[in-house]
Amino acid sequence: MYMMSKTKRLFSQEEAGNSDSVVIIKESVVDSSSVISLELAGQFSAHVFSIDNVAALINLTTSTFVKVFNQPICLIYEYHKTKQTLFLLNHIDSVETLPSVPFDDRLLTQKESFLLNTSPTINNALAAINLEDAIIAPLLKTDGAFNGFIICGQLKGSNVKGKSLNEELLPLFSILTNIVGLRFNNLKNNQLIEKERKSLNEQLKRSNEDLEQFAYIISHDLKAPLRNIKSFAQLLQKMYRDQLDGDGMTFLDFITGGVSKFDNLINDLLQYSRVSTRAMPFEKIDLNEIVEEVVLSTYITALKDDVEIKSQKLPTISGNEHRIEQLIQNLVDNAVKFKQPGVKAKIAIKVKNDKEFIQLTVVDNGIGIEKQYSERIFQLFQKLHADNEYAGTGLGLSICKKIVERHEGQIWIESNGLNTGTSVHVFLPKKLIVPV
Repeated sequence: MYMMSKTKRLFSQEEAGNSDSVVIIKESVVDSSSVISLELAGQFSAHVFSIDNVAALINLTTSTFVKVFNQPICLIYEYHKTKQTLFLLNHIDSVETLPSVPFDDRLLTQKESFLLNTSPTINNALAAINLEDAIIAPLLKTDGAFNGFIICGQLKGSNVKGKSLNEELLPLFSILTNIVGLRFNNLKNNQLIEKERKSLNEQLKRSNEDLEQFAYIISHDLKAPLRNIKSFAQLLQKMYRDQLDGDGMTFLDFITGGVSKFDNLINDLLQYSRVSTRAMPFEKIDLNEIVEEVVLSTYITALKDDVEIKSQKLPTISGNEHRIEQLIQNLVDNAVKFKQPGVKAKIAIKVKNDKEFIQLTVVDNGIGIEKQYSERIFQLFQKLHADNEYAGTGLGLSICKKIVERHEGQIWIESNGLNTGTSVHVFLPKKLIVPV
């Protein structure tokens, strides 16, 4: 039997995954084999919380329990409540097969370890395992629900015999089983989270593929009839100009203008879809080179005398070069489009440079915006002006917002009201560890 004297701490709070309890057990001083077994138990409890998968936990538990309790076998069963069945988790080299066991968890009324032969109800329920003698403890979930058994002992008819089992072993068996149960629950929860994450990723992938297919249909099946309508309307204007009165020509102008507007809308929807769904390879980007390209493009499409663009020296960031150029080009184009009539557009690209982030700001002296619309204009199809004032589809800033979000950043707009100019701020990390 075990005589108790010196105490031994099996594991600390940190090792137990911040468990509220710190377990103290008594150390045997009867014989050297008992002391060695207890040392193995201490090593096991210290190591178990560093294991990162269920299979490794099962293997370590099996080998350690056999040694600590000097028994031929250790069986670890997981309980599936929906099937009311115990399923064996570990492989036993000395036994070819062990059955799954029907079990009703309502039979279990105790939370601590017990000797099989002193619990007739459990003994009968586990008869299919053919145990001769065993010590058993329930594996419990964190909420106290039954999750399975750890069984140490020997099978009937086996030539390999273990040491005699007695009640002195129950406290240590309960402690070690509780440690295993805690880590088992953590790992199973991690598995469920990872499984759910993979499932969500698969759903997202399928959704993106559907969106890509939808974009393809828009690009080919919808634009083809639009091109035909526009072509025939232009043909009517050219061939029958002399036979059409003023109203007829006006109607044809409405047709071609409407088709052009619809075509632009489809193109912008395609851009938005591609920004949202397509993979975006990231690389180092020199923002100065991007801005040079944008400035050159702007001066080509706009009258240089009407536009002045200045930029501070900009840093290098991690991102998708094509999308970042699209972002800055859209912001500069907006600043040109919404300039005050008769006033030269002055655009400044500024930067606040932090160690890990940058804040890029495009400032203009344009018509400005009232504060109540500063969030609305980033929504799809939101326009503050009629088409005859400022052309557009209402998707430009939505595309900008999506690009910034794909770079794990933020975008917002500031203005003091009409004819006060606008500042668009873009907050971006310099380096993305995991490209999105």
